[in-house]
Amino acid sequence: MSPSVVALLLVFVFITSAFPVSAIERVRGQFWTYDASMTIAGLNATGTVTYSLSGQDSVMASGVSYDADILTISGNLSASSTLFGAPYSVSTVLGGARYESRGGMSTIREDLLQWTNISIGSAPVQLLARMQTEITTTYTPPCLSKFDPATTSPGDTWTEGITLNTTTIVNGTTVQGISRLVTYNVVIASSMEDVTVDAGTFQTLKITTTDSTGARNMFWWSSKVQNFVVEKRYDALNSQPNKLLTLKEFDSSSGAGTLIAVIVGVVVVAVAIVILAAILSARRPREPVHPLPPQAGVLGPSRMPPPTPPGVKAPGLIEKQPRH
Repeated sequence: MSPSVVALLLVFVFITSAFPVSAIERVRGQFWTYDASMTIAGLNATGTVTYSLSGQDSVMASGVSYDADILTISGNLSASSTLFGAPYSVSTVLGGARYESRGGMSTIREDLLQWTNISIGSAPVQLLARMQTEITTTYTPPCLSKFDPATTSPGDTWTEGITLNTTTIVNGTTVQGISRLVTYNVVIASSMEDVTVDAGTFQTLKITTTDSTGARNMFWWSSKVQNFVVEKRYDALNSQPNKLLTLKEFDSSSGAGTLIAVIVGVVVVAVAIVILAAILSARRPREPVHPLPPQAGVLGPSRMPPPTPPGVKAPGLIEKQPRH
């Protein structure tokens, strides 16, 4: 194979490797804020929840180590109603972290913290209760591990068998510890859907997961957002979601990562082109170099005539004859 063909192949390889297939590339500082509605202490509480990318690390789940993006959870929700004619209110502050697989969207573990205040009645007859709840859930293998943002297409379906380990601690006391195997049927809608929320209008993939009890989770995934635009969770036999998240604002720019990838790609392609040019130039036959004839009236150092031997007339000179 000739060097020029090899160089062309190198250029092709460099170009294709410099710009990889689209996938999730998250960087520290990205965030997604959702308008939230969920059931807390029997009331439909509303507020906002934010997931912020705080870093990457390895996380253990059921003895298996995974490379994970760490999403810090923060939020506030509240609701008010009446109970037997008395004012009834609930307010909750959310915290914790969600661990998601790097380059994907599967959930490995979630540590959810809730600080809840419950008020029934009004002063001077008022009942107050405060609870700190910690709920830790691990998924083995990670939930939605077969969902690949780069290759999953409308109409895809699959099944996932996942072991869920859940521990619930209320005010420092463990009240529940459950380990169970759950089978999810995952269905991708047959076509893309345009979804409009406060953050904008996005083209999405609708993902529905249903377990053996009939409980459903529905997600509308956007490659532009690099996350879900809408999330709904339904209990079995319930037509109203007990959890609803709709995207309010976000910053999912992969800034540094994407910019560096593009710069590196451009530099590599430029270097490949220079190599190609050098190889082609080396293979081009060189034209013979002919000495230039001396120019009249111009005698540079390299064109001086050889010295004339003594007693020999220099050629081209006419000897003057003496006048009589």
